Amino acid sequence: LVDKAFILHNRYIDLSDAIAEEDMGLLVDNSDFANTDIPYDHPLPKWNYLSDDAQEEVREWILGSAMQMDVTQEPISMEWLREIRSEVSQQLGHIIRRYDRGALQIDEHLVQVRQLYNI
Repeated sequence: LVDKAFILHNRYIDLSDAIAEEDMGLLVDNSDFANTDIPYDHPLPKWNYLSDDAQEEVREWILGSAMQMDVTQEPISMEWLREIRSEVSQQLGHIIRRYDRGALQIDEHLVQVRQLYNI
């Protein structure tokens, strides 16, 4: 999973740079996500979700991981995304019901999400 984390965090850094510069042109390389349904052609958010300190932590992790010889950059696949979506879908209902007894309607929403992503 370190390989996938590297790719996803690296993409986050690309996105945060593009947001800071207000330049979608910084996101020209989409090859790691080419065979997925992750949207590519979308407007940039107005601000970064993470604080500057948290973004710097991500940058440091990326630089440190890039120096490790055992980290490879395999593109993200639809199969891997389906596995992750399935795991999240299975755990989400349980987590929400555990902390919010009034959230039983989540099952209806999860049915829609599972249908949307063929989980």
